[in-house]
Parts: sequence; structure tokens; C-alpha cells
Amino acid sequence: MQYAFLQYRFWRDHFHKWFALCIFKSGSCDQADQKQAIMALAHHIFAELRDNHEVMFVDYLHDLGLSDHAIATSRPGPATRSYALSFADDFGYGTENFWEAIATLSGRELCVSARNGRILQHYVRARGLPQSEWLVLHEELEEEHYRDAIRPVLMRYAKEPDRMDALNECVRRGIERHVGYFDELLQEHRAVDSSR
Repeated sequence: MQYAFLQYRFWRDHFHKWFALCIFKSGSCDQADQKQAIMALAHHIFAELRDNHEVMFVDYLHDLGLSDHAIATSRPGPATRSYALSFADDFGYGTENFWEAIATLSGRELCVSARNGRILQHYVRARGLPQSEWLVLHEELEEEHYRDAIRPVLMRYAKEPDRMDALNECVRRGIERHVGYFDELLQEHRAVDSSR
């Protein structure tokens, strides 16, 4: 847990880049669905920064038993660097996939909500550990962010079942990529442990 979330911090503290890429790819804000998508993305960034979620996350790392020194001296590993770049690789400049990017990002949001809920139930509460404010808040908040992000997609394509199938596939891929990132972190941690 310590290794995974110490690494996750390197993505978490740059999450706004994925949201900003979606905003950058958006079309005209005179269309209701695009305007709502842009506002949802911007609101997420604003709320995270305004409410100091990065500080909450460091408190969560402390709850996991990590010292300020361990946090300050850690560096992103290959899995984190790959995950951080993956969104730009898939949805970078010059590609016409704004709605696919939004759907994929919304899948990640939904996955984080479920992930945090499971950590709270099967790790934190099972061991009688402190219930970190960051974990609890982001179990609820990320589900709201999922709904906010997916709503404009539904507004735009609800009457186009083939298009919705393709966008649902994007949601699924966003979830799988996030789960895959944590699988990679586990393998990375095992490799580091076995080399000691």
C-alpha cells in the first residue's frame, strides 16, 4: 500500500493535465453539451486545488506510515511514468476524440471511487486504521465526478446506440487502464523487494 500510493502521488499531483488536455480538445462552448463538459472538467480541477486535496493526500500517506523524508525522496517509477503519459498518448493533440477522452476519463473517476471504497472496507477498517479524509472524500467525490463527466456524453449521444457502445468501451478501457496501473505497481514493488 505504501509503495502504490507513494507512486500514485506522482500522477495525482499532475491529474489536472489530463483534464486540461480534454478542455484543450473541446470544441465551441456555445453547444450545451460541450459547455457542460468543459465546466465539469474545470470544476474538478478548481475543487481539488481550492480544497487542498494534495495536502489531504500527504496526510493519507502519513496514515499509511510514510514519513516526510520517504515522501520527499521518492521518485516516480516506470509504471507511474507510463501511466502519466498514457492519456496524452491516446488522446493527444491532433486527434479528434474529445468525447472518447471524456468517456475514458470518466471511467477512471468511477474506478477510483470503487477502489477507495474497497480499500476502506477491506484494508483500513479491517485493520482498525485511521479513515483518511482523502480516502473517504474521494470514495464519494469521484463518483460525483464520474456523473458530471459522463452526463454531457449522454446528452450528446443518448440517441445514437452505436456511438454509445463505442463510448462505453472507452469507459471500460479507462477502468482497465487504471486497474492495470495498480497491477504494474504491484509487480514493480515485488521486483524491488526481491532485489534487496
